[in-house]
Formats: sequence, structure tokens, C-alpha cells
Amino acid sequence: MRYKNSKGEYIWTEDNISPVYKNDKLIAATGSLSDISWRKNLEEMITYKDNYDALTGVYNRQYFQRWYERLHKDKNSRIALIICELSGMKSSNKNLGLQKGNDIIKNTSEFLKSYSEEEGMLFRIGGDEFALIYLDIDNERANEIVKSIKYNIPATVDIIVAHSYSLSSLGTMDVLMESATNLIHKYKA
Repeated sequence: MRYKNSKGEYIWTEDNISPVYKNDKLIAATGSLSDISWRKNLEEMITYKDNYDALTGVYNRQYFQRWYERLHKDKNSRIALIICELSGMKSSNKNLGLQKGNDIIKNTSEFLKSYSEEEGMLFRIGGDEFALIYLDIDNERANEIVKSIKYNIPATVDIIVAHSYSLSSLGTMDVLMESATNLIHKYKA
């Protein structure tokens, strides 16, 4: 249970109550409360790390995989999948250092967050790859978003953007991912 302590802070407790019997009659109950706030905080931290990328703070690959499976098997929706891949990260890391490479990734995620705040979800699905998922969207709107991303990419970021669209997510996620990935490879060539 959660209680507010005398300082006005909320603490989590584990409550244990035991009946006391005398001659087969309940005469009392004893109990104890243990502060388990540290355990709840640890659970929250583990849940956060399970869902969010440590470098960027956006959803991570594991969370993407859970959504991917849910959309593929359970939840039907019109869907747009946008894949964004940073170009030249190996050479950036080699020539400028890993910290500069991390800064590029963080700056890119900040830029892409603006495209996920209202309609979509942003995931970091690889070292230099991001995915945006938009549900209940039409293809025209998806194309507008892709054009806007491409038009507004900061000059300091070299990114390839591709997308795929389907009227139904059920059973189509593999095809959507393959289509967007193939477009990324085509644009790289």
C-alpha cells in the first residue's frame, strides 16, 4: 500500500496482519508495516530501463519489439512505419570520437521527438537507427510527415528516411519493416 508520511512524502509499505485466537475465537489481530519504497523505486527503475534507451531517453528496441508483435498479432490499425538511419556514424566516431557520435545520436533523437509528441511513437532500434510508428493515420499524412522530416533535418545531421504504410497492421509488420529497410538500402546506394 502507499501512505503519506509525516513529511508529506509518499512511501510504499508491505502490510502483514495475523489473527490471534484464544479457544478457537478471534480475539485480536497483530500487524506490521514495512517500508518497501526502495523496492518500488528499484522496480520503477528496472521498468524504465526495460522500455527506454539510456542514451536518448526515447523508447528502446525491446519496447519496439513488444509493439511490433502486438501490432502484428493482436491490434489492428492503419499504420505508418518510418525508419531513420544516421549515415556515416562509423567515420564520425572514428574521426570525432565516441562522445561526438553520442551527441549526434542525442541531437537526432531530440529532432525526431518533435515528430512523435502528438501522433506517433519514437524508438531507437539500433545504434544509428530510429523508428517512428504512427497508428490510425492515412498515407497522405504519413507522406507529409516524411517530407517534413526530410525538409527540416538539421544541417549537422546526415540521415536517410524511408517509410512504409498499410491499412492493416495485423500480419503485415514484417512486410512493412522489410519494405522500409529495403528503401533505406536503396537510398544508401
